[in-house]
Formats: sequence, structure tokens, C-alpha cells
Amino acid sequence: MTRTAERHFGLCVPCFWKAQGRAPEAFELPNNLLKRIVSMGEDAGHFRDMAWRDGVDAVKQSLDQLDDVAAAHRHWSPKRRAFANECRRGAAAPDVRFLAGSDLAQHRLLRDKMSAFAQSQDGLVSLAPGPHRLAILSTTRLGLAAAEELFGSSAVILEESEQSRWFAEIYPASDQGPWWYALVWWTIQVRPRDIEDERIERPNSGSSTGSDWIVESGVRWGPLAGGSRHELWHWDGKQAVFVKTYRDLTF
Repeated sequence: MTRTAERHFGLCVPCFWKAQGRAPEAFELPNNLLKRIVSMGEDAGHFRDMAWRDGVDAVKQSLDQLDDVAAAHRHWSPKRRAFANECRRGAAAPDVRFLAGSDLAQHRLLRDKMSAFAQSQDGLVSLAPGPHRLAILSTTRLGLAAAEELFGSSAVILEESEQSRWFAEIYPASDQGPWWYALVWWTIQVRPRDIEDERIERPNSGSSTGSDWIVESGVRWGPLAGGSRHELWHWDGKQAVFVKTYRDLTF
């Protein structure tokens, strides 16, 4: 709008505040801080703007957090991979060639969900290679082969029960520092049609045969970033049919 541009030097409000957050050409970071940023392989321009906008102390705090993340990654990432390898030696992913019926349908559904995630913005962010970052994927036993096929060695892949055991028995629950990992999951819970679930209002299909599948997928990049989706599917003995999405959460 013209009146907005007149008050903001020809810019819209978002562009104006973005421009305000950029350091002027004459502004320079302290030399010792600049050396630290370069030695860490970080973007000096990003931290230069941060220093201009929020002060040098904010830059120091951010760099300290990055050091903490790097230290946690160096310590825990090899342990996490070793744990996953031990799990697969104890119980390899099932051979898809021998799956049939509802097992094969669940495998295919989970694979479709994983494939769509890999091409989404969430997937590009959480699976992107980078220093001091690890994608940790969990799924049901029937989804393991699909995850291994699609994501290979780019991520750590666990069955959902193994994921629970890692956090319950190995990784310290008190570790609330910045996350060095992203969590991604895909699960299916099978419910007989005659079991009520107060979370889900089932449409009146007129059929009590088959089973309901509660399909959940989600991602977390930290304690305050991520989301999940819960869907209701119906298995009639021959095919899985999508019924509805009953919960879609972003935080």
C-alpha cells in the first residue's frame, strides 16, 4: 500500500524489518569473534547481522550453543549408530517378498508416507546433510525395509520399540540442551472395529468387518519445533482405504 511504503522507505512492513536487521557495510564484528565464527565453519554474515540486531553477547551465546551441539553430536552420534546396528543384527528387517495381506498393505502405506516426506520441505530440512546433525527415524517392524530402502545410510533407522528403549535406558532424559538430532516417525496401530476409541469419531460405515488402522507420522527438530498427523484408515480384508485425518498438529 502507498501509505505503508511512504512510512517505510518504499518497503512493505516485513521487508522493512528484514532490512532493519541487516548490518550496515561499515559495521564489523570484533576480530576474535570473527575468527571463532570462521574456525567453526559458520556464516559470518549471519552472525554479523545478529550482532548488529541483538548485540555481541547474543552472538557469543549462540556460538556457545553450537559448541554444545557439536560436543553432544561427537559423543552420542557414534553410540546411536552402534545401537541401531546392534538392533538390526539381532532382528533384521523382514523380507518384503514374503509379506502378504495386511502386512504387505501396511508396508506399502508406510513406504508411501516416507516417500512423500522425503520430498517435502520438512524432509529436506531434517534429512539434509550437515555438521553436528543426525536424522533419527523410527517406524514399525513392517516399515523397516521401506525406511532402509529410501533413506539408507543417511539416517539412523530404528523400530519404534527400539527407539523407546534408547531414550528409556541409554540416552539421559535430563539432557535438555540444544538438539543434535531430528526425530521422524511413521507408525500404524491396528484396532479391531469393535473397540471404541474416544479420540476418534468413526463415520457410520455400516460395516463391522476388518480393522481400523491408526496411522501416525511426525517430525521434531527440537522441543519447540515439529508436528504430527494422525489418520484413520480401514482395512476390509483386501485393501486399505483412507477414512479421514482426525488430528493435524504443528508446533
